Amino acid sequence: MKLFLTILLLTSSLFASKNDIFRLYENKNYLQACKEGKSYLANSRNDESFVNLYAFSCLNADWIDSLAVPITMLKYSKESRNNASYFSIILMQKKLLYSALIDDYKIEQLNLPTTKHVLSKVFDLYAQTSQNSPDKTYYFTDKDDKRTTYKLSLLKGSHIRKMVIEVYYDKILKDTHIYW
Repeated sequence: MKLFLTILLLTSSLFASKNDIFRLYENKNYLQACKEGKSYLANSRNDESFVNLYAFSCLNADWIDSLAVPITMLKYSKESRNNASYFSIILMQKKLLYSALIDDYKIEQLNLPTTKHVLSKVFDLYAQTSQNSPDKTYYFTDKDDKRTTYKLSLLKGSHIRKMVIEVYYDKILKDTHIYW
């Protein structure tokens, strides 16, 4: 009987926590949802709704590297496999773009799958350019909306340089994305 009550308590605690993470996501507190969701990921590997929620939280929080584990878990439904592919594209583009900026890895004219995510847009624009900036700062105009522009640059961190994408609309800073 004690074992049953313990399992019931743990299950209800886990369920409440998943609901809390969903509420964080609904309230657009993506970073907190990603951080808290990580502790439940291992015990929820067959709960694709939760794994998708966790992955989209991390994606929206710009914690792109945190997508690696959910990508391997999302395989049981068509929607989840599609999401895993989507996350894989963005993770790959982040790694390639970072390597291009830091290591001068050549990605020009690569023809890869893409998404509408800001990282994908900047990756595509960078890959189609032949410009080489000595200070590693690049400016791009969105293909679909000429009023939206992107600034791609590097930021020196204490241990590692970070890739920064600033999004401007009519020359007004709208959003900043920082990746390592």
